Amino acid sequence: LKVKLHPIFNIYLKIFSGLQNDKIILENGDIEVEKCALAITDYSSYVFDFAKEKIPVIYFFPDQEEFYSGMNGYYRLTLPLEEGFGPVTDSVEELTKKIEEYIEEDCQEKEIYRKKMDGFFWMESDVMESLYWKLKSEE
Repeated sequence: LKVKLHPIFNIYLKIFSGLQNDKIILENGDIEVEKCALAITDYSSYVFDFAKEKIPVIYFFPDQEEFYSGMNGYYRLTLPLEEGFGPVTDSVEELTKKIEEYIEEDCQEKEIYRKKMDGFFWMESDVMESLYWKLKSEE
């Protein structure tokens, strides 16, 4: 299990370092997304890196009420989690159950989320020209 804290939590690394062992690793640098089998996140933008690589995602969002109240400076997401790339959980028990399900299925993405990942990114060989024509056609 590789744990990547948001940079604003780096001041707490010493607290989490006691959890490290041969199975739990605190990542301080970049994550090698393509080497991951499953991603667990809240509303981090890292989710797009995992979706691009077609890596299954579970959203763990136990503090939804606080988030949507604007307490963190946020009160909504551009891409609501319910429309995101994986199931949304709000309890440790539910998260554990989802992790076990993915492990039992060899961390294969569920079809509904695979389709969202496949259709989310717009890839063209000549991105600049494609973007130009796409924007021009929407005038």
